Amino acid sequence: MLKMSELIEATRYILLLINVYPLAFTKKKTISIIEGG
Repeated sequence: MLKMSELIEATRYILLLINVYPLAFTKKKTISIIEGG
């Protein structure tokens, strides 16, 4: 079983991924467009 602190830590990490990943994806796409594909 997960301890409560581990669950909170995992949730925080997942939320961070959800927030950061689309941003990184958009930035990468923008950079590739600027560089010409």
